[in-house]
Amino acid sequence: MSIPPQTVFLYSCKGGVGKSSICTNLAYTYSKTGIRTGIFDADFYGPSIPFMVRGLEQQKPNISRFTVRPGLYGDVRVNSVGFFMDNKEGMIWEDSYIDGALEQMLYSPEWETDVMFIDMPPGSGAIHRSVFSRVNGKAVIVTTPSELVYDVTARGIDILDRMQIDVIGIMENMAYHKCDNCKHERNVLDSDREVCESLGIPLIARLPYDPEFNVSNSGVPYVVAHHDTDLTDKFQAAASRIMANYGKNVTMRPRI
Repeated sequence: MSIPPQTVFLYSCKGGVGKSSICTNLAYTYSKTGIRTGIFDADFYGPSIPFMVRGLEQQKPNISRFTVRPGLYGDVRVNSVGFFMDNKEGMIWEDSYIDGALEQMLYSPEWETDVMFIDMPPGSGAIHRSVFSRVNGKAVIVTTPSELVYDVTARGIDILDRMQIDVIGIMENMAYHKCDNCKHERNVLDSDREVCESLGIPLIARLPYDPEFNVSNSGVPYVVAHHDTDLTDKFQAAASRIMANYGKNVTMRPRI
């Protein structure tokens, strides 16, 4: 199995928190520095990575015997069942089909990457049991600030602990709104700082609500389309903090 030891699981117990967007932009933040980076979309029930990277297509994933080789989107290798589904097609996955798809798309291909980001589906189930048991990695939990998500985050941390997955920290999405005119920052809802402090888990980043990031229809990740913004800087800082957990001191400066 060619999955690199520097593998990050993007995880949440609740959908709709922007996990896939954060996964994609973290991956492209690394790739901009020259680090060989991959994304695997393990959210078979609602794959959204293909939609987010479609504007960077260089080579689609392709089937070779019993293996699905990752495609190339910009400088990032990407694999997802979403590339082989119609946009409005839903699928009901039996456990045996999940095992086969993971074998063909994640475990067997030659990824040729130094860092891997795996976009996990929300909650827990057959995909989590398989991936967490076969892939060595650490988790970044994505949340939005609310009392409901506070409780869900605590349950998610408990699930990861029972599956012996180390948690790097929490990334809080849509945490505040920054006024375009006066630049004042106003919290949208209560922060998850409390859950981080009570559980001893670092808060990696608080990301603002930004329509260009949270509602991106261009098919080009935010950090690729925007080079000198506060949000891009936040992703660079978050990427550095994440990689430090693997004993790597990486400065997230784009290649010139």
